[in-house]
Amino acid sequence: MGLCSIPSLSTGICRSKPAKFDDHFWLEIAWTVAATVILVGMAIPSTTVMIKAYDDAKGDINIMVTGYQWKWQYKYLEDDISFFSNLSTSQEQ
Repeated sequence: MGLCSIPSLSTGICRSKPAKFDDHFWLEIAWTVAATVILVGMAIPSTTVMIKAYDDAKGDINIMVTGYQWKWQYKYLEDDISFFSNLSTSQEQ
């Protein structure tokens, strides 16, 4: 009961009149346009870099790596080879 009444009481006592703000329509438009220009300016170069970095050419070897909690599994798809790699040092083995 006390935990609920203290915040309610302090809110009622310390309550002041809300601040008055004037609208600045053109400032809000400029702010929005500036943010949009910055975001588009960052998106265009990063998109072109990602397109150039994407290489869909067939690789020499295909490996499927699956992570488990304490180990990794490697599968060489063309050679039908699979093995696990544990996260431990040679001293622990």
